[in-house]
Amino acid sequence: LSTYKDNHARTEAALINQEGTILMLNGNIEGAIQKFQKALSDVLLHQNKFQQDAQIYRLNIADGYTQLGNQAFEKQDYEAAKQFYESAMRSNSSDEHHQKNIAKALSAMNNRNAETFYQQGLEAFERGDNETAANLFGKAFELSASGYVNRQQFKDSRDHANAKVLSQEGEKLFADQKYTEALEKFQKAKDTSPEEFKASFKRN
Repeated sequence: LSTYKDNHARTEAALINQEGTILMLNGNIEGAIQKFQKALSDVLLHQNKFQQDAQIYRLNIADGYTQLGNQAFEKQDYEAAKQFYESAMRSNSSDEHHQKNIAKALSAMNNRNAETFYQQGLEAFERGDNETAANLFGKAFELSASGYVNRQQFKDSRDHANAKVLSQEGEKLFADQKYTEALEKFQKAKDTSPEEFKASFKRN
């Protein structure tokens, strides 16, 4: 009797999994995941007798979450994509692609946040707050991924703003007749951004 009940439950779970597959093919991914999760929970009730079946259902669940993650990523909803990819990894932790997807979503999130910091830095620079601008440009550079298209621009802007701050500090020291200290500031400004250093002297 026990064997009959186990096999009946296994068959029922397989049918539920098939329903999930049909839903997946029809684009109802969330509904499919619910079916796969139900199939998994049903077979797990039987003292781990059907581990192969359970693994198939876990893979199906992971595939569903991956597809949801990909859809969210295409819509540039990177936070949602990351959450879906994390759910996929929890269902099938042995697949390294899930970790790569999570890293991809996190990188996209960081790049978008970097662009926000950069825009804030430009606003600070426009109002003459060079120190704040340098800090914001620096955050943009640190957050952005190594291959991100605007990363060098973030770095150049940071160096430019820092050099401007150092030049201004040097000018103040020079006006106070602290020539040695002023020279040190000017040298740091030159080392940080030669272009801005030259430009600052042309302006003066």
